[in-house]
Amino acid sequence: MSDITLSSEEKRIRLIRVIGLCVLAFTLMLSYALARPAVESIFLQQHSYKSLPIVWLFVAAGALFTTLLYNQFASRIELVRLFALITTTSALLLLGLIFATKAQLPGSTYALYIWKDLYIVVLVETFWSFSNAVFPLNTAKWVYGTFCMMGSLGGIAGNLLVGRLARSIGTNNVLWVLFPLLLLIGAGCFLFAKFAGYKGDAHYDKEPPNVTEGFQIVRKSRYLLLMLLVIVATQIAITLIDYQFNQVIQQAYPQKDLRTDVIGKVYTAIAIVALVLESSTGLILRFLGVSATFLLLPALLGFAVGGAMLVPLFLTMAIAKVTSKSLDYSVFRASKELLYLPLGYKEKTQGKAVVDIMTYRVAKGLASLLVLTFTTMGWAYLVPYFTPLMIGVWFVLAWLIIQRYTTLIQAEANEVGD
Repeated sequence: MSDITLSSEEKRIRLIRVIGLCVLAFTLMLSYALARPAVESIFLQQHSYKSLPIVWLFVAAGALFTTLLYNQFASRIELVRLFALITTTSALLLLGLIFATKAQLPGSTYALYIWKDLYIVVLVETFWSFSNAVFPLNTAKWVYGTFCMMGSLGGIAGNLLVGRLARSIGTNNVLWVLFPLLLLIGAGCFLFAKFAGYKGDAHYDKEPPNVTEGFQIVRKSRYLLLMLLVIVATQIAITLIDYQFNQVIQQAYPQKDLRTDVIGKVYTAIAIVALVLESSTGLILRFLGVSATFLLLPALLGFAVGGAMLVPLFLTMAIAKVTSKSLDYSVFRASKELLYLPLGYKEKTQGKAVVDIMTYRVAKGLASLLVLTFTTMGWAYLVPYFTPLMIGVWFVLAWLIIQRYTTLIQAEANEVGD
């Protein structure tokens, strides 16, 4: 629906949604920018980078359980209210983990790492499920880049803040700053749900669905299956880059608080690059289109990874990480979300949960198995070569899904024309 045909009330509702989601994107990524460097540094201090593949396997198992649980609620609760409930629950879980790590309970740092990976992916995908449900394609092409940009601004603020906090109050105490922030986000979402003009959706079921319904939706949709495989390929490649980066940074910066500061600065660079890309996302999608943009991304990452392989230094590895994450958070995220718009409501919510919430983290588990297998066999030197291989697979899968996306968009346009 174009803005010309919208009533004044509908325009008001859309404006509230855009502003509310911008604020939400900023505060959400601010929270993660505080959580990620602190939790990663605590984990590396206790276990070293060699334990990362193991914790990633636990994250993958947690993602499967979380997806099943999420789909039970996504079909029955309005998405903004669901976001508020998840945020509040995440804050309470964090509080328990803070006390557990302080008491040095066995496995507490593993649990903290798992919490860090799962809380953000569930909240981010709930954010995008709501956006996909309420914005048409023409609006989404412009506002999605703005949402990503606000998220990057929040990430920059958090990454700049986390280093100062770590040096002044200690890395472990950074988590005490995160706890009230999450509670504040949850309270804000309840207010947003009240004033956003979203009164629920006719697609919501009164009865809880079968726990496997999301998987059945994906299995029946060749489109979603291709989306799932794209996510697997991209996240395995990015996870392998993360593993190599953590190996290098632990060796280069053995002192915990200094390492937290450096990790924060790397993520600041990621946020800045992502911000530049996000501010241009609308123009990029306007002039290149969704198809060309989606295919260009693996090629760009391939160049960065190639540079790190040819010149294996901390700087080149950091550049590869910055490239992978900044693309993932900006143009890839916006263009990928646009690919969901031609789909039905259940595909955009329950099916999307399987593709994005579960697969993002299960791909980490697959990368972990790869690293553990090669390390056990004495072939660890081969791990870096799998990164460009997965980038190549990513490109092929992206081309296949773009063909189907184009077909759906054309069919939708023909229906409107008729």
